Amino acid sequence: MDTRKLLLNIWTLFIMHIPVYNCSELFNDTSSCSNLTETELIDLMLENYDARMRPPHRQGSPTSVNISVVIDSIDSIDVLEMQYTIHILLTQVWKDERLAFKDCNYSLPAKRPYVSADFHFIKRIWRPDIFFENENSGHFHTLTTKNNLFRIYRNGKVWYKIRLTLVLGCQMWLANYPLDNQTCPLRLQSYGLTTAEQLLHWREEEPIRFSKEINLPQFLFEGYDIHDETVSEDKVIGNFSSVLLTMAFRREIGYHLVASYIPMMLLVMVSWVSFWFDVDAVVGRVSLGVMTLLTINSVSYTVGKDLPIVSYAKAIDIWIGCCASFVFAAFLEFSLVSYLTRRATRLQETEKLLIDAEKCENEAHLVLLGKTTFGFDNDVETTTMVRKPKQQPISRLSRTVSRRRKVLLPNFRQAKKIDVISRYLFPILFGIFNCVYWPVYVLYPFGGKQ
Repeated sequence: MDTRKLLLNIWTLFIMHIPVYNCSELFNDTSSCSNLTETELIDLMLENYDARMRPPHRQGSPTSVNISVVIDSIDSIDVLEMQYTIHILLTQVWKDERLAFKDCNYSLPAKRPYVSADFHFIKRIWRPDIFFENENSGHFHTLTTKNNLFRIYRNGKVWYKIRLTLVLGCQMWLANYPLDNQTCPLRLQSYGLTTAEQLLHWREEEPIRFSKEINLPQFLFEGYDIHDETVSEDKVIGNFSSVLLTMAFRREIGYHLVASYIPMMLLVMVSWVSFWFDVDAVVGRVSLGVMTLLTINSVSYTVGKDLPIVSYAKAIDIWIGCCASFVFAAFLEFSLVSYLTRRATRLQETEKLLIDAEKCENEAHLVLLGKTTFGFDNDVETTTMVRKPKQQPISRLSRTVSRRRKVLLPNFRQAKKIDVISRYLFPILFGIFNCVYWPVYVLYPFGGKQ
């Protein structure tokens, strides 16, 4: 019996002194992880590491992931597709105590407080489960090698940085286009881990940084705002953590002034030239009206082909519609003046015909006056005949001519008067329209996201 107990004690002591090479025990034993190279240290980290499990925390608290973004550039904002292209450096920081090596010494010349690793190492450890909620497309950069940076600090803090190009959706409200402001989001959200397992936060120090000044062809960058949010799915799936970056842009109006507003204004003014034409210049006034209408239609098509079809009127639509209305009104004014002039001309020709007909009737109407005496014995007294116009106060034709003359003169006068009034009325109305249009859309934009 004593021999068996002795052998059992010896076996127990032997088992207790066998070294178990796992990360936790090795890193807690300073003598066991001394003078290791960086490669050997990384190999020991992965020896018993299970990438399927998220970093353990006390009392099952969720893993906190701090997010920061460096914006390299914003290439373009596509209004037609309602999306924008952005180049970013995305940094994710979290703590995984399984990778801590604070008590270890390793042989590096600079004695850095962290260990660097490549993308092969990244695939073998746990990483945050996140995605871009408003992403249309995107890709990692791989020239000349995969653009990612991975560091592990002594206390287990993991620092992961990647370079991305993203095409993100940006729902735009175009009621004030092209005098509009737009807000485009960049939203990162947890995909499969709920708020009980993973929480996303913006980093406290410099969560957003710009590597250079943002210059866009048609927009002016005005600023940004950040929020931490919780996205609610349903009671079964749960809630998911997300972080939101919103960037504000103001559209520059210079291009649209040159391409749309000034040409339209000039076309409206050109249509007013017809008011100084003679009322008989039918060919010139028709040509001018048709030319301005077709040109406005062409400009309208050019402006609208680069815009999405929406269910509401845009500011540029109001401008084009009102300018076309002014040009069309000028054309209608010419039609009215032409109608009055042609009517007066026909009345004048009718009056001439009536006067000639009255003269013929007076000359043809004869009255025979005379006295005839009949004698006997074949003695015949000579008969005398006298032609004399018929005496009438006024004939039916004369009354018609008089009525026509009363209508004739006012028609000529009205046509000329309409042209004179239009020379002043149209510019005044167009000025009033501008005084209402620009304050409404520039100083007091309304509706939608501003």
